[in-house]
Amino acid sequence: MKYTEMTEEVGVPRNIEKAGETLYNEILSQFKKHNDDVIDDSSNFEVDFNANLVISEKPRKELNITDINLTVDFKEINHDKLVLMSAGYNPRPEIDKNRWVLVNNNDPKELYVRLSFGYPDTDYHTTKFSDVINYCISNSTQLISSLTHELKHAYDFYVKPQESVKDFAHYMGITRANRFNLNVINDFLHLLYLATETELLVKPSEVYSEMTLGGVNQKKFLGFLLKNDTFKEFKKMREYTLDKLITGIGDETSGVNPNNVLRAVYVNMSQIELDEVSKFATDFFEDMMYQMSGVKSKGHEFTEKYYAEISKYENKPLEYFKKQIKHLNKVGDTMIRRIGKLYSIASEDTPQGDIIRKIYYKSNPQK
Repeated sequence: MKYTEMTEEVGVPRNIEKAGETLYNEILSQFKKHNDDVIDDSSNFEVDFNANLVISEKPRKELNITDINLTVDFKEINHDKLVLMSAGYNPRPEIDKNRWVLVNNNDPKELYVRLSFGYPDTDYHTTKFSDVINYCISNSTQLISSLTHELKHAYDFYVKPQESVKDFAHYMGITRANRFNLNVINDFLHLLYLATETELLVKPSEVYSEMTLGGVNQKKFLGFLLKNDTFKEFKKMREYTLDKLITGIGDETSGVNPNNVLRAVYVNMSQIELDEVSKFATDFFEDMMYQMSGVKSKGHEFTEKYYAEISKYENKPLEYFKKQIKHLNKVGDTMIRRIGKLYSIASEDTPQGDIIRKIYYKSNPQK
């Protein structure tokens, strides 16, 4: 079986790990231009530069990214070390009110990416761009896998340049929901975030990038997999239970009914989702004109229907969380199997590799 065919099966577009490494090197070059600059909250910057990033997956189109828009921001944090807080791909979707989907009209050759760093309290340490550069070099695997993750988002939007408004709203409801200073809620919402379609599509590419950077071959694959953070997260997802959630809430609160906490989380998520739908679907002046005519706009009707959908569990939040946990268990099991298939595209530089590969194909017949 050809390499390109196998990468398609496991969800890893050809060259994406190389594109991630190229983007990392280009960003590092941009940072080196500021080598001696001192970092503070005003050090945020935006820069455009050119690169040659080619990602493809037969029989789909080839994505050629040449124009990079990089935004970097810094925030002082209560920590003794510099850290990468987040990396993000920023599409520019527009609403199609006939189908209620968000359409990505970006020029395919353009990539908008953001990096957010946290730096130590300036009263105790002065952070320079040279520190950022050293951090990026010391944590190159993390940076490259994160950039590969974002490139896969860009590729997915290129292949399928639309997303339902409902799916987007649900994604935002999870990512922006109040954690109520409870670790158990933060952990649960993180698992929900990982289980969204948007994130599931990118995880095999992210893990594959870590494999290639670590020189993981078929003989080393099992050991790598069992230690891999993404694999551990999906294993946790597969084994998650409602009892674990409720017990965790009880352990972190005193005299608070867990059901009330779950209801608060659900209502907060629902309100964020509704706000996102309303933002895209409604227009103040359009609604006002329709109201003057005695009818509701399409956007207003869509928002009302969506509210009816998401509010049905308001008085029975336990049912909502049961449903979500059942979904987590199913997704966790599926993703463990999918990531396990990355074995088939690991390098075979040992005599045992061919034997292991034959065993793998016998136990995982190709469709």
